[in-house]
Amino acid sequence: DSRYTASSEWVKVNNHAVISNGPFYLSVYSPESRTITVNAFDDETYPFKLGHWSEFEKTEFPKITNVNSPDIIQKGTELEISVETLQTDSILYFLTDSNGNSTLSELIKVDKNSTMIKIPGEKIEKLGTGAKDLKIFAISNSVLKPDYYSTSFLVVENKGVLPEINQDDIEFNKNNSFDVIWLIVPITIIVATAIYIKKRKHR
Repeated sequence: DSRYTASSEWVKVNNHAVISNGPFYLSVYSPESRTITVNAFDDETYPFKLGHWSEFEKTEFPKITNVNSPDIIQKGTELEISVETLQTDSILYFLTDSNGNSTLSELIKVDKNSTMIKIPGEKIEKLGTGAKDLKIFAISNSVLKPDYYSTSFLVVENKGVLPEINQDDIEFNKNNSFDVIWLIVPITIIVATAIYIKKRKHR
């Protein structure tokens, strides 16, 4: 058998039986000095030439260069957000409400580094009024690490009128004011005592 013969010859020449078909081979192993010498195979038939994997040395990560989004949008109208990217194959966005609940998400393929996120008016209608957070991820098929961008906008009933704050929802606890006073008084006494003692020492 040729494989057995080749293995036997390998052991005779190299004095070990560590045989592999990788780009390097074990040349010398010295257990006394705990050293190993590894050499490269000088084989013209080896399929991967020098520099074959060099393309992976310069990895281009996806990058979000610009995002143009409105600060305020009227409920029921279409939302358009333009996203400029580099080295990006697709855009993934998540839309969440003020409580952090995810309401919308979509994966969009990128064409010529420019992408337009369009959310129809009927979907905006279902979001309700208030602050919304938008998280955008630029994804590349070549690398695992995406780029990330976050922004916020406000959904209102009427674009010319901001949401009103209900004063009844704002509570003021009178006890809190007394608690603050009881904290300030002992602190003031301690500081005054420290200043008095310091002045007496200087006399």
